[in-house]
Amino acid sequence: MVLRHLSLLYKWFHQGEMPSKIQKNLSELQGKIDFSNVGFLGHSRGGQGVRVAFNLYKEPGNPWVSLIPELNVKAIYEIGATDYPTYIQQEHLMFFYDADGVAWNQLLPLCDADVMSAAGKNPFERMALKQYSGTLDQKSLVQVSGANHNFFNTEWEVADENPNICINQKKLYNPTDIGSKKQQLIAKESVSSFFKSHMLGLKTLNNHFNPLSPLPSNLKRITQIDRDYLGSPGLENMVIMDDFDQETGINTSGHTNIAHNIHIEHKPLNPFIRLKQRYAQIDWSIDDKDSFFESVWSSIGYGRDISTFATLDFRVHRTSHRYNSSPTTNFQIL
Repeated sequence: MVLRHLSLLYKWFHQGEMPSKIQKNLSELQGKIDFSNVGFLGHSRGGQGVRVAFNLYKEPGNPWVSLIPELNVKAIYEIGATDYPTYIQQEHLMFFYDADGVAWNQLLPLCDADVMSAAGKNPFERMALKQYSGTLDQKSLVQVSGANHNFFNTEWEVADENPNICINQKKLYNPTDIGSKKQQLIAKESVSSFFKSHMLGLKTLNNHFNPLSPLPSNLKRITQIDRDYLGSPGLENMVIMDDFDQETGINTSGHTNIAHNIHIEHKPLNPFIRLKQRYAQIDWSIDDKDSFFESVWSSIGYGRDISTFATLDFRVHRTSHRYNSSPTTNFQIL
């Protein structure tokens, strides 16, 4: 549907083959649409839809290249997107579409009672593992506490509500209201910054997505907004310290990690949706300053020079556990 619409726009306003019944009202668009500088925005199934449309256009032998020959998609923004697999029955094949080779962001509402699995994060996890070569295309997640699925827009005015998925979060919506001004403001600020950065070259606006930069003050006042960011998943721009993709105790590099007074186990992030991304679950029962985990990614006595890298990134989450009676955990990275 997305590509069909674009093909009609190209035919009408670029090639000049405009039907007479729309010519009176839309003739001012003649020659005004720049198909070489396009951004895709989609919500829910539409988020996955624009990601699929981007991929269909790139498939060898597809008809859309001849129908929209100048199309160049520079940025894709999804809101609360689904991530259903695509099946090719005759080949007994199932696969997922990602957003390789284009700037991509997912806005995730953390009180989503429709896409309750937060499936929109899955493309980020897959793309983070691909380690492309020669690409500088941003991949990012913006995760909004207290936001539901429907109220980022002004037309979809039915609240999605599930009390079991919005625990310990201050809701940005009232189920009896029509929409949420706070959610709409977050979406408006984020979406406009994303497309202006990647389509108009206003690169400073992309700081909105990078955790190294503070959030705009008007958004920070609303709710907690967490960000995951890869300026580039390119091999030339990052080095993996540990993806926990080996057996428990073994570093990605093949060296043996060190642990003291803790229990650690390498696990798949989500085994039910075939994500290859893994993590380490670490817990301890002894409150001891000598409880630690050491990721060993070079031979003993050699080390690795990382002075040319700008950041050292960790993705850490505190789980619910009977030991976590305190609202905070003393956690340090040395």
